[in-house]
Amino acid sequence: GYIIEHEGKPAGYGIISEKFETEVGGITVWIEDVYVKSEYRGRGLGGEFLSFLIDNFKGKAKRLRLDVEDDNTAAIGLYKKFGFDILPYQQMICDI
Repeated sequence: GYIIEHEGKPAGYGIISEKFETEVGGITVWIEDVYVKSEYRGRGLGGEFLSFLIDNFKGKAKRLRLDVEDDNTAAIGLYKKFGFDILPYQQMICDI
């Protein structure tokens, strides 16, 4: 996990996990959570966190991956700006 800071104060957090995925032939870094407190949104902190992950995992992992809700248009816009694409398939789950 990571603490996202602004001017030395905690402004949010990010949580990741890593796993091998046959689909990509290597390590995928799953961005499990990214949260920025409302008073710190719009300051580029989410983008800074994504840049940090891209810089730190380039050459070590093959893919960054995340889930996003369809109605979270601000996040979708940010992710697309950083090169994320929408996967053309559905994920399925089985809660047990």
